[in-house]
Parts: sequence; structure tokens; C-alpha cells
Amino acid sequence: MKKGILLLALIFTACVNLEDIGGNSGGEVKEIKKTDTNINVSKNYEKRNGVLYVDNILANGKEEYKEKNGVIIKGNYREGLPDGIQERYYPSGKIYGKINIINNKTEGTETNYYENGKIQMIGNWENGVPVGKAKFYDIDGNEIAETSYENGELQIFKK
Repeated sequence: MKKGILLLALIFTACVNLEDIGGNSGGEVKEIKKTDTNINVSKNYEKRNGVLYVDNILANGKEEYKEKNGVIIKGNYREGLPDGIQERYYPSGKIYGKINIINNKTEGTETNYYENGKIQMIGNWENGVPVGKAKFYDIDGNEIAETSYENGELQIFKK
């Protein structure tokens, strides 16, 4: 009798956990990872007003998750906001782009790639504002346009 009750409790717990995995409660992103013990665990990643929550707690530390469009995001978070190098990957696993975020502002060089590995765009940022020149390339690697940001104004030069 005790074994039967224990078995029913385990089945009920498994059903409840399956409902938690299937329901994303309106979240934008979700990931299922394997732990070191090879047991699948589910984490609910949700963005609210640009802030990342993991299981309803502000994200802190390294996170890796998949957005609804299949793009994989890898990076460090502090109080739910990106902090440091953020890498984006196509669903195939190939690099999509890299940016650096400091104090919630893009800083340094941003590089985006086509799925074939060729550079799509290279641009520079200071304190969250594009600066200097940015170059854009077609899928074969040929430069197709260049932009220039000077005094907050954008100029576009097509090749």
C-alpha cells in the first residue's frame, strides 16, 4: 500500500513538472539545460521591459538562453541587465554577433556576421551612441555601404 501511494505521488509530481516545462507563462525566452548529473532541468528565461529574469529572479552572472526566434544569447548579467561581452548565435550555432555592454550602454566595436561566417557589419559605439564609421558588407564579403556618425548625425555612403 505504501509503495502504491509513493508511486502515485511520484506520478503526480512528474505531471506537475511537465506542465511547468510546457507553460512559459508569457515569457519571451526559454531554455532547458543538462546539469552535471545529466538530469534535465528547466529554467524559465523571461524579458520584461528589457530586463532578464531567470525563474522570476533578476539574472546575475553568466547566462545562456534561446530566444523565440532561435537566436542563442550568451553573456554576463548584473541585476537583469547585460554586463560585458554579449554573444549571439544563429540556431545553427554559428556566430551572429558580438557587442560589449557597460552600464547598460553599448561600448566599443560591434561586429555582426552572416551565417556563412562573412562579416555583415562592423561599427563603433561610445556610451551607447554610434560613433565614427560603420561598414556594411554583402553576403559574399563585398563592402556595400559605409556610414559615418559625426556630432550625432548619420551620413550614408553607398558603394
